[in-house]
Amino acid sequence: MNYLDVAEEERRRVPFCGTRMPPLRSLLIAAGSLFLTASSLRACLWDVDTLQMERKRFPGVNELITGNFVRHGPDYYQWRIDDRRRRLQDSPGDPALVDDLAVALDKLGRPKEGIALVSDILRVHPNRYETVANLGTLHIHAGDLDQGARLIAEAIRINPDAHFGRERFQRLFVRYLQQSEMVDKGVLSAETRWQRYQPVGFARFVLELPGIPLDAEARDRELDAALKGILGIMHFGNFESPGVLEALGDLLLRTGEGDSDARLLAGRAYLKARRGAQRPEAAAFYDQMIGDALSPNADFHGTRREKAQAQLNRALDKDLAAADQRHQEIVRDEQQWIREGGDVDRLFAAKYYASLEDTMDAARDSVAAERPDERTRSSFYRAGQVRMIAWAAAMFLGLLTLTATLITASRRRRRRLQAGGCPRVLSP
Repeated sequence: MNYLDVAEEERRRVPFCGTRMPPLRSLLIAAGSLFLTASSLRACLWDVDTLQMERKRFPGVNELITGNFVRHGPDYYQWRIDDRRRRLQDSPGDPALVDDLAVALDKLGRPKEGIALVSDILRVHPNRYETVANLGTLHIHAGDLDQGARLIAEAIRINPDAHFGRERFQRLFVRYLQQSEMVDKGVLSAETRWQRYQPVGFARFVLELPGIPLDAEARDRELDAALKGILGIMHFGNFESPGVLEALGDLLLRTGEGDSDARLLAGRAYLKARRGAQRPEAAAFYDQMIGDALSPNADFHGTRREKAQAQLNRALDKDLAAADQRHQEIVRDEQQWIREGGDVDRLFAAKYYASLEDTMDAARDSVAAERPDERTRSSFYRAGQVRMIAWAAAMFLGLLTLTATLITASRRRRRRLQAGGCPRVLSP
């Protein structure tokens, strides 16, 4: 019998007094620690390339969320009120001038005054599309949703294709608002957005309407049309409306599959809605929406949710500051034109005028001209370097822990053997 046979016989006859478990258990503990440390450092939440890709697929969305598009200031609308009233003295009953006056009043938070003016004109021009559509919008802003929806439906009947179908989705949004959870919870829909693989909120409402085709391509086209309709409402109406922003977020989530989603933009829409919500109880629901929208981009457990939302707040604040700076330039120009007694409409159109299509085209050109390495050198790449260093440190610490544990276990076993507590292993 050679010495290996003798050693095997000794192991069968005498229990091994030094445990074999510590090295294995230590290995598992070290590996688990390494995995947990590494997993906490995975995928950067604010992957700027991801945001850039979303902006390419949905140009103009970030600009509409932040208000970084051509829009008038309050001084302009007061000037328009004074200008249209003066011009109406020379052309009383001109429906275009009355429409302008009513819209300006609405922009300054006075929709009921506009309703009285437009209602008088509508009696004379009952089938004028612009007047009917404006009156419907004024009623919606005044809180009379039923009358507003009825008038918007009438405007659609008069001119179904006006404004790229915006009125159709304005009417659908009003219907959605009427059956929503706004009264009870302060949000349109409190349902989860957590990695959903079905349309949610306003997107589901749009696709559940009668006559919507069931094939995926047709459903995507309908969601694209709804998205453009909501963007049109923001561009020409109130881009800060929490309900409209929530609906926008729902449309950006799409179906929760692959590259069809724009979850970072959706998170921004929900956060902007949270900031503008009038009811305190809505904040918790919007916080949940934000976390759900961003769930594939970050690990949301414990304080990581708070950290992620803090990052989102900082990113949104930066874009809002840029948008406000641009808007203030427009406001200063308008104020100067007013002081100089110029035709503000003509001067504004010559320098700034932009339709929704212009806004989307400008956004598309802007993101196409951006170079990710330049716009992320100070944040994205630095964050990547930090993660690589952290990974290396975690692996080093894990291996160090494993090595130290194995050495300790070996020394402990050697001491026990030397103390005579176990038979020595035969040597050749």
